[in-house]
Amino acid sequence: MATHDAFKKRVQSYHSVFMSSGTELSLHAKCVLSDLAVLCHMNILHAGSTSFVANDPYTTAFNEGKRWVLTYMLSQLAIDIHQLYNLLSEELE
Repeated sequence: MATHDAFKKRVQSYHSVFMSSGTELSLHAKCVLSDLAVLCHMNILHAGSTSFVANDPYTTAFNEGKRWVLTYMLSQLAIDIHQLYNLLSEELE
């Protein structure tokens, strides 16, 4: 039971930092997540955005680690790839 309580508290912490009301991301959260999507090789609007580096498995692994951190953050906020796409699309407008 303690594990479930810790998980619930962690999710609530992410929501209190990134959400403005209920399930709506704050304006600052949108800006930060968009920036992290680029830095963590998850800019799905850009065809060349990938964590893979040819002939360099160490850099690829490093980049995948960065991508994993953002993926984890998005999972705590219950944001899927389609919502990330919409978020990045909004930033372009």
